[in-house]
Amino acid sequence: MSKKFKQGLFILLIPMIAVCQTQLYSIKDLQILANENNYTEYFAHALDIKPTNRDEVWKNLTEQMGTDLLSELVSKTRINNNDYKLVHAISRWPLFKDNEFFIKKRDFIFTKQIAECFKAGRKNCLKLAEKIYNEYQHDVIFSFEFVNILKRNKVSDAKVRPYALKLAKDPISEFYCNKDEFKNVVLEYILQDRDSIIHKDCIKALKPTLEKLMLGDRKQTRQMAFKLLKLSNVLEKEKINTYHTLNFLNNSNLSEKEIDLSLKSLRYFSENYDQREALRDEILKLDPIPDKVFTENDPKKLHAKMRVLKRYFPEFLDSYTKTCLSYLNGDKEFKNGNPTPHCHELFKSKEIESNLSKTLIQKYKKATYFTR
Repeated sequence: MSKKFKQGLFILLIPMIAVCQTQLYSIKDLQILANENNYTEYFAHALDIKPTNRDEVWKNLTEQMGTDLLSELVSKTRINNNDYKLVHAISRWPLFKDNEFFIKKRDFIFTKQIAECFKAGRKNCLKLAEKIYNEYQHDVIFSFEFVNILKRNKVSDAKVRPYALKLAKDPISEFYCNKDEFKNVVLEYILQDRDSIIHKDCIKALKPTLEKLMLGDRKQTRQMAFKLLKLSNVLEKEKINTYHTLNFLNNSNLSEKEIDLSLKSLRYFSENYDQREALRDEILKLDPIPDKVFTENDPKKLHAKMRVLKRYFPEFLDSYTKTCLSYLNGDKEFKNGNPTPHCHELFKSKEIESNLSKTLIQKYKKATYFTR
């Protein structure tokens, strides 16, 4: 037998030798590994069982090993790289791919891996996070912790937003939309005039925050907050009237429709002293106090607005002017400076004489004597 023939024969026999040396595990072998909690060897050989022989015994045993592996990893303070690789590998198996119970526990491991990556200051953590999010099926609430991790690690809202919106569109969002960094991402998005729809239950969860924004001095934010709450039918009548009243105080230029709604709201409060007092107290907590109404350039319109305030909401006019004088006289400290920025426009207007008392006018002149 020639040397070349022997070499060729040996090369042909290598695959056969390898097959003989690689012994396939039986279901009994897997059961022994399961009893020993030997997850690494079990999953290295679980697929040795031919697809036609993967019966209920194999399926139940493998599913149990998968969930037991996750339970063990959850209890660990630190998970090593090989364990993460194993979780990633079996997550692609058809047996686990759509298993909701497995997915929920597995997602906890994934968030831990992403958080550890950022904490260790490794490179490409965002790529790892995006890969995990996009390559595997997740429980809908995975987005919540995923978004919080990214935000805590200074990832921009633009990149985080798509992940937040997936949960924000789900009914379960009611329990998550008003929490942590997640809330800030959703708010930043919905307060822009965009077409994306989020679930009404998410708006319901954001209601306390949106109601505060509804009282702010930023017109666009105020309008969007009101629009979102109104469309979701979660605003009480009193809150709607509060918004329109503040809209009147916070603007010098209103459309006819806005003026009409404001007047109706002021009339609504004029009929209930307690509600009017409560509204006055709520407004006085704002800093600055909404007072752009006094910047009206048209004397006739200003006079009409002053008459409206004196008739329907005299408590506001009285408290506003007293707060202004208190600031000018230095009777009280205001941490952010003058809480009544347009007070001077009010007192210097020729239209005030019939709407403010002479005593108040004299006090203002006295307080500003040296500044004239």
